[in-house]
Amino acid sequence: MISVIGNNIIKKYIFGFRSGIFFLFIFIIFPFIKVKANTINDISIDVYIDKSGNAKITEIWDADLTQGTEGYRPFTGLENSSISNFKVKDDEGNIYTPLEQWDTNAKFYDKAYKSGFNYISDGVELCWGISKYGHRVYTLEYEISNLVVKYTDKQGIYFNFLNLDIPVKSAEISLYSDTPLSLNNVKIWGFGYKGNDTFQNGKIVMKTDKGLSSSDYMTLLVRFENDMFDVNNISYRSFDEVYDEAFSNVKEKEVKKTPIREILSIILMFLLSPTLFYIVAVILILSIYKSSVSKTSLSSMTNSDKVTNKLILRPEDKLPDFKDINYYRDIPCDKNIFLAYWISDSYSITGLSTLKKGIIGAILLKWIKEKRITIEEQQSRFMSKNNYIVDFTKMEAPHDEMESRLYNIFIEAAGENSILEPFEFEKWSAHNYQKLENWFIEVDNFVSDNLTIRGLILDGGTTEDKYDGKVNIKHMALELKNEAINIQGFKKFILDFSIIPEREYIEVHIWEDYLIFAELLGLADKVREQFKKIYPDFKDYTSIMLRDTSVYAAHVIAEYCYNSIERNKTYREHNYSGTSRSSGGGGRSYSGGGSSSKGSSGGGFR
Repeated sequence: MISVIGNNIIKKYIFGFRSGIFFLFIFIIFPFIKVKANTINDISIDVYIDKSGNAKITEIWDADLTQGTEGYRPFTGLENSSISNFKVKDDEGNIYTPLEQWDTNAKFYDKAYKSGFNYISDGVELCWGISKYGHRVYTLEYEISNLVVKYTDKQGIYFNFLNLDIPVKSAEISLYSDTPLSLNNVKIWGFGYKGNDTFQNGKIVMKTDKGLSSSDYMTLLVRFENDMFDVNNISYRSFDEVYDEAFSNVKEKEVKKTPIREILSIILMFLLSPTLFYIVAVILILSIYKSSVSKTSLSSMTNSDKVTNKLILRPEDKLPDFKDINYYRDIPCDKNIFLAYWISDSYSITGLSTLKKGIIGAILLKWIKEKRITIEEQQSRFMSKNNYIVDFTKMEAPHDEMESRLYNIFIEAAGENSILEPFEFEKWSAHNYQKLENWFIEVDNFVSDNLTIRGLILDGGTTEDKYDGKVNIKHMALELKNEAINIQGFKKFILDFSIIPEREYIEVHIWEDYLIFAELLGLADKVREQFKKIYPDFKDYTSIMLRDTSVYAAHVIAEYCYNSIERNKTYREHNYSGTSRSSGGGGRSYSGGGSSSKGSSGGGFR
């Protein structure tokens, strides 16, 4: 009896051991057993821009295919663009037959050597039959209308050219036109992939380092410095707005110079001069130590008690689409320039850099209207757009607190004679640019504090943030949303004024205010040209258009002042003239950002 029991126990242990070995084999070996799937070895995309801003695109796909029935390229959010003339041929010379309607559920042999459009929500898919498994090379040709957009200030392109659902081992995109493209006439930024965007032989070239994952994409933002194309695709937005939107998801550490790059620079100096290396290394170590001590003491001292105010727009705060906004013929925000500036920024009505330049120009125009200052153009041997002098000699400090602080900045930059001459602000800003930067911050605080007192910024409770600690959530009152809609309506009215059939006579002093607020929103140059056509004698009745220069001059001076402080900051967010990565000179692509662009939206083989 005992032996029988013992044998049964031994058999159970043997069975358990064998079962354990089997399951162990499954768990260890199974992950390494892979079913070979479709792979894309390489994609090259050739983009030619014609004189009208339309694109003719050729794509070459090199792939190894074992399953599925079709290739597909979805494009969404095309807005004023459309895709046409889609053609496919393969490595065996087969030219695919275009179908009037593509059936994604059709069989393999029904799709073979055929292509077509599959219309989807907010876009279209370019589809073609796999036709044959194995190593395949497909050449796709198609056209995209209105790829180049005419923004309120510049022409540009903001488009996602490649974004597939399966990895790509390598990818390269070339964009060119009849005019050779270079840093002299174009600024470029690449988003969504690890690689480079550069100028090569008159072309813009985007190239990956190690291919694309299924979450990577290749978005290109282009700013044309001149009106190179005869564009029909008109946008009410400025390029700065698009730029801000594209960079909204770019991590700050990608834009700023990282310590690793600094260390690499020091290593390079070591190779060139060991003595210089030791000197710089000691300075760097001391500065890092000092910085770390100060940061540590600051964070440990007040981090638990620190409270940050954060303004958050709720879904109900979202503004209607611009095309659905009604015209607003009055001056927004009861003519309060600072409130209009703050609301336009908070609701992203206009890009922040445009607003910063705009508020300086708007205040200068306001002072011209009030006959506090005069702006004159002087002859200069320098090839500079800013040849204007601003005479502050008859002006006293304004009663308005924010205007007074800006006035003090100009007076300090102008020097003893109280006349701001070309290049004086640039010279002053070399050591004082932070004063103007602080003025923008003061304007924000001044307006938000006033709105809080008036009960128009609402308390949304307190929460804990990983980085900011305790955060007081603030929301907008409905009245501020209505003001934002009025600003949008005013912007639309100003832009469309020359084409409004029922436009009525408007008194000169109202047009002066229109020009001031148009300058704030970055539209004054365009509005000035409209006014000249509609009211050719307008300049004879107003000081703000004296000799037809004051509006343009105020804009130039404001832009000059803003760019002066940007050139003197370590982080140059909106300086397009240099060759640094953040200035559009090309270089490493940003791994984030650019996700708001229209264009490619997945795809591959299925």
